[in-house]
Amino acid sequence: MIVEENQKRRQAEENKKEERRWATLSMTTEEKIKENLTSGMKYLQEFLKNCQSASVKCTAEMAALNVCFGMWMECCDKGKISTNFDEAVEVMRLIHSVLINYDNLLKETDFQQIGKYLRTLGFDNLAVNLKYLKDVEDETKKLKRKLSKYAVGIGSSRFQLQYMGHYLIREERKDPDPRVQHFIPDTWQRELLDIVDNNESAVIVAPTSSGKTYASYYCMEKILRDSDDGVVVYVAPTKVHCLGGEIGAEVWEHLLVMIRCPFLALSATISNPKHLTEWLQSVKRYWQHTEAKLAQSSTAVKKVAKGKKSIGKHKESYKVKLVVYGERYNDLEKYVCSLKDDDFAIDHYHPCAALTVDHIEKYGFPLDLSLSPRESILLYDTMVKVRENWPRKHGLDPEEFFKDKIIITKTEARQYEKQLKEELEMWIKCGLQNEAKKVLQLLKPQPTCCAEKEMRTNFPRFVGKLHQMNKLPALFFM
Repeated sequence: MIVEENQKRRQAEENKKEERRWATLSMTTEEKIKENLTSGMKYLQEFLKNCQSASVKCTAEMAALNVCFGMWMECCDKGKISTNFDEAVEVMRLIHSVLINYDNLLKETDFQQIGKYLRTLGFDNLAVNLKYLKDVEDETKKLKRKLSKYAVGIGSSRFQLQYMGHYLIREERKDPDPRVQHFIPDTWQRELLDIVDNNESAVIVAPTSSGKTYASYYCMEKILRDSDDGVVVYVAPTKVHCLGGEIGAEVWEHLLVMIRCPFLALSATISNPKHLTEWLQSVKRYWQHTEAKLAQSSTAVKKVAKGKKSIGKHKESYKVKLVVYGERYNDLEKYVCSLKDDDFAIDHYHPCAALTVDHIEKYGFPLDLSLSPRESILLYDTMVKVRENWPRKHGLDPEEFFKDKIIITKTEARQYEKQLKEELEMWIKCGLQNEAKKVLQLLKPQPTCCAEKEMRTNFPRFVGKLHQMNKLPALFFM
């Protein structure tokens, strides 16, 4: 009882301390957001990261929401709406954040305020699903007529996919893992740590920047902590994805056959990971059989025992597990740059544009070919353009598919992408190859061809163009 009272008292003191800190910074934060939306929101995020009080965080994000909403209305009044709806996107992002993180702290007036913002953006279908706003249809109609000039002009689901893809909520675990100090690992990352702890081997297929390399760091630390005689061999760049497909690949195959210790094979580009894992498992079974035979000889037993003295406490494992994770933390979109009329044209390159109908018919979509939410919308719109009488046109319309969801998650966007890909595959299976071919053709950009020398000569101008577009810093490979 006394312990609980002390905890409550300390919590109350901490809340008051954070409230005073926010009172000091609130005006500055609001001014910074109004002055520059991007840098102002970074300033707010820095405060939120260091704030220990959920109620103060909620207050701060609601204040930022009010500021961003005011900025959106001002842009509409002045006719200065950005092509990416930056202010409206920030309004929706903050609405997502407060509903997910502070639902139990929000008051009725807060929900009413959020409902007003949603209606103003033209998302009446979302507002009526909020708490306390079930029976306000008459008020909604009046407000809609009054504030229609502030609506974004597209459906709520399309808006989230097309303009908020990088902000869609990832479904992350909240429970810490004692083996990891600085972040909370996802389920698939914990599986990797379990594999290392059990001295097993694994083929790990995950996109770049998804967090797979952490497993190798954990492995290194574990081996070096367990024994002064432990050895970890790290090979980079990984050549697993080259097996059987390049000159010299047989060297890597021979090296893998010779591996008798546990291994981790990390890659983002293995086309058939299941087949590779089965082959590596067969190699492990060979060594398991061979070492069992050697163990039958008393001489061999002594030699093995002597050679493995420092690591004898570890249980030998011959398992090879496959871990496949298809989600990048950030979506990666591709663009093609070309010179056109003495200026640079930067065209979006849709991933499907790199495919052919024959490839899809034989192999399906590559496992590592993923679409951003915006690219899923582009694919849907192109399929509708090619087949106006498409039977699934209504069912795969984003407004119908997501059914008035206030918050579309990254996982749900992936499910939508998956269904679009399956539908395009079905077109090909049903004899609609010409229609599928037209879809792929329409998704291809049409860059202007120019000589490599000309591109290199104009490279400094290209950097200047990226600076104007606020796309720096960047990495260039020449």
